[in-house]
Amino acid sequence: MVKFGGVNAQIVSWTYHTITFVLPNLSPGQYPVFVEKNGERVSFQVNFTISTP
Repeated sequence: MVKFGGVNAQIVSWTYHTITFVLPNLSPGQYPVFVEKNGERVSFQVNFTISTP
């Protein structure tokens, strides 16, 4: 599971270096992004900025 802050993203595809996903509507801003597996965080938290087109 990929989360932006507390919001779950729907994963479309997952390859070695790239995760493609669909997000629900989020306000622009910075979100902590991390990956969970079986409810446990498995990657370091990275800040990710979301902006509107």
